[in-house]
Amino acid sequence: MASPLSSPLIGGVLTCHPSSSQVTAMALAMCGGPGGVGLTIQSSGGGEELPRLELKSGAVVLGDRAIARAVARVGLGSEGDVLASAAVDQWLDLTASFEAGDLLELLDAALADSTFLVPGAFAPGLADAAALASLKTLGKVDAKKYEAGHANIARWLRATTAAPAVQAASKMMVPSSSSSSSSSSSSDKKGGKKKAAAAAGGAEEKKSEGGGGDVGGCPALEGAEMGKVVTRFPPEPSGYLHIGHAKAVLLNEYYARRYKGKLLVRFDDTNPEKEKEEFEQNILNDLASLDVKPDAISHSSDHFEKSQELARKLIADGNAYMDDAQQLAMQEERKARVVSLRAYTPVMELMGSKDEDEKLKELARATLAVRATAPKPDADPDNWVRITGEAAEAGFALKSGNKKYDEAFRKSHLEAFERMLKGDDTYKQWCLRAKLDMASDNGTLRDPVLYRANDTPHHRTGTRYKAYPTYDLVCPIVDSIEGVTHALRTTEYNDRDFQYHALQKLMGLRPVRIWSFSKLNFVYTVLSKRKLQWFVDNGKVPNWNDPRFPTVQVRRGGKEGKGREKKEGRRSPTLYGRTNPLNCITNVLQNASPLML
Repeated sequence: MASPLSSPLIGGVLTCHPSSSQVTAMALAMCGGPGGVGLTIQSSGGGEELPRLELKSGAVVLGDRAIARAVARVGLGSEGDVLASAAVDQWLDLTASFEAGDLLELLDAALADSTFLVPGAFAPGLADAAALASLKTLGKVDAKKYEAGHANIARWLRATTAAPAVQAASKMMVPSSSSSSSSSSSSDKKGGKKKAAAAAGGAEEKKSEGGGGDVGGCPALEGAEMGKVVTRFPPEPSGYLHIGHAKAVLLNEYYARRYKGKLLVRFDDTNPEKEKEEFEQNILNDLASLDVKPDAISHSSDHFEKSQELARKLIADGNAYMDDAQQLAMQEERKARVVSLRAYTPVMELMGSKDEDEKLKELARATLAVRATAPKPDADPDNWVRITGEAAEAGFALKSGNKKYDEAFRKSHLEAFERMLKGDDTYKQWCLRAKLDMASDNGTLRDPVLYRANDTPHHRTGTRYKAYPTYDLVCPIVDSIEGVTHALRTTEYNDRDFQYHALQKLMGLRPVRIWSFSKLNFVYTVLSKRKLQWFVDNGKVPNWNDPRFPTVQVRRGGKEGKGREKKEGRRSPTLYGRTNPLNCITNVLQNASPLML
């Protein structure tokens, strides 16, 4: 292992609070202090903020454990024992995934034949620091309380806290008395002391913008106000809930309860070909088994009339158009960033027959004639795109320079939309597209489809509707109408966030904040509902209850979920009272169903 004195420097600024950077403090102590790795430390505003390491290169590392790993790997070198490094990583992960009480048995067993958590180590390291922080005893340890039931932990505490590096780390993390006094005085002036439960993750949130900082491992929602936060979980009733959905709904419920707000469950039923009443009912059953109690349940289909109204507004404002381009042609246009010809050409068959109309038709025919000379897109895509682009430019020039042509364009496209809604056979192959930015680097802004014809009977509305809005249209509409303040979406939707906000602005809707979280993926496990449905449809499994499926339905044969609060602990099952959503999910499923091969 490299000497701290000869180790390469990280270089940068570490912004942290002593109470939220205990493992980092240990890493710095092992490296000879902040100067040993070229770091400058500045204090953050409070213990609720995540520690932040900003390197000289501009890169940023967030979180106590992540920063500690970076400091140790650079400051202590990386040529150490592989198994020892793995053991450190293991304990860093384990201590972030269990409550202190749940961790005791695991620690006591691991320390039965070892002085410290990494076997063979002669001094405590990051693994020990993480465990100490998890027990909230670093610098305030009383080994006597562990002697009766966990003698190994008591011995470990005495040995660990006596180590010079741990003592140095303890001094780095303990706030000065003046700071504590000042903080206490300020708190008293603002209206009293916080409840003792705050230390266990039950701290009352600030009734202000930002919502009280980082609690439960989940950062504060930007712009959140106590009592006003509304989140939503919008499953499509086209399959059963799996563990990825469980993560999403638990996060939405967590924030709704944290801010004393509301959780909405909305079924995104905009595709009648895939959706069934069976799936909807099972989703509700699965939510009940997870002890999720929504404050309201709704359907996207409740807002189909409003969706049609706002789609008409987009057309009338010149922000949407009807397109009859085939799927392949549309793909080639989007790939080449070429505007569709229909974006600037009236639907001639829906125009009037007056002389004035005939003149406008002639202009449109001249534009369409250019397109007619192009080969089929599947035969020569590049040439087809070039000629189509020339025609679209000609149409744009006509539309922008002729007010009557522009009015005829909007009127004819609005009529085409109405006919599609009524199920007119001529317009079943057409779709409504938003007119956003075909030149954008963000592909989701290249005139996305907003409405499609579909004759399939809907499981709730029957045959009332002949065309349905896409998720891209209905989601920003319903989120705004139903009062959602924070839409939690996985990072795979990041590009679509720009589209979401653009459509809300064009339709004149109240903007909704988007909060991203990582998508849950597993190796050797299928989470796609479409692929899981294939296994069911092709008889590869008997049904969605098959124990090999990653669905919430795997609880079959086991105990039903009887109160998640009792099983996974609303106190947040992790270090510093920080919630680990995946651990919540795992605890629920472990208590609800037996493990089986």
